[in-house]
Amino acid sequence: MTTTALTPRALEYIKAAQAVLAKTDGRDKLVATLQYAAMFAAAGSPGALLNAQKSLSNARKPFRALKPVEALLPLLTAPPGVLTPVAAANKLKAVSWAIFFTFDHVVWAHAVGFVTNKDTAERAQRTSFYGWLLASLCTLAVDLNDIAKLHASREKAASALAAAKRAEDGEKKKEGEGTAAVEALRVADDALRTKFVNVASTVSQAAVAASLLKLIELGPRKTAMFGLISSIVATYQLMPPLPPMPTKSKAE
Repeated sequence: MTTTALTPRALEYIKAAQAVLAKTDGRDKLVATLQYAAMFAAAGSPGALLNAQKSLSNARKPFRALKPVEALLPLLTAPPGVLTPVAAANKLKAVSWAIFFTFDHVVWAHAVGFVTNKDTAERAQRTSFYGWLLASLCTLAVDLNDIAKLHASREKAASALAAAKRAEDGEKKKEGEGTAAVEALRVADDALRTKFVNVASTVSQAAVAASLLKLIELGPRKTAMFGLISSIVATYQLMPPLPPMPTKSKAE
């Protein structure tokens, strides 16, 4: 019996996947991806796929048992100070996530029979969705503020790099000036890419919440598509950074 040896790069991807699955959030997001995939395939039609979507949704609940407490921890650990708009948005986001997870637990309790009143479960479901939507909008506001700051930092780094090149042409360049500007530009670009990915995920979450609340009309398949985008991005963000690809020498 022959075995196929995995490449070092493949082993790195496997280790990264194991690191994600070792985290509760990683398992939750993986199941969420399967849930939205089933929702997309079902397209709202009754049958095995829709039942699978509901079962996967309920399977995520144990991973979120302590999420209300986790969501409120930033409020308890935040240093005292002036309440800026960004700080206020972060506090509202924490409360909104706590509302989402707490009332989602009530919905699960109704699904398993602990809560028997259907009206209570339906009100809890809508309250949970509103918490999700508000938390997503707060996250979006904070991310857009960060993007504005990062863009200003990038412009400053680009100006510094241009000045360093002009100084180099005029032979008045200070030692390390150009290198520092290039590094600052790279850091700003990396941070901006990360923030834009966050925005894509947050907008997708807001779209799902708004659709489930019937505030916008998307339909089951489009709602599932946004859920898939959000879940895949969240899973990717939980992965540890991979080492850079080895570069081949010219001799090779």
